[in-house]
Amino acid sequence: PYVSEGQPYWGGQAVWKDILGTLPKVVPSRGTPFQSDAEIIARAVQTKYLGGGYPDAKAALDDAASQIASATGLPVEE
Repeated sequence: PYVSEGQPYWGGQAVWKDILGTLPKVVPSRGTPFQSDAEIIARAVQTKYLGGGYPDAKAALDDAASQIASATGLPVEE
């Protein structure tokens, strides 16, 4: 019943019915087994870079690549 009810915030529109009706059309996101490790490293490096922890963006990217390679065992692409 809740899914079919109009939501006051949305002007009475039954948004959950609309949203759930589109789910079959949503294409799954493709990732890799290493996605989580890489995202954690990328966030940490980005935070450090924004805090002035690297002399330049290239140094930050090189560090991220090195850390991701170390965590995943994959080589850094040149």
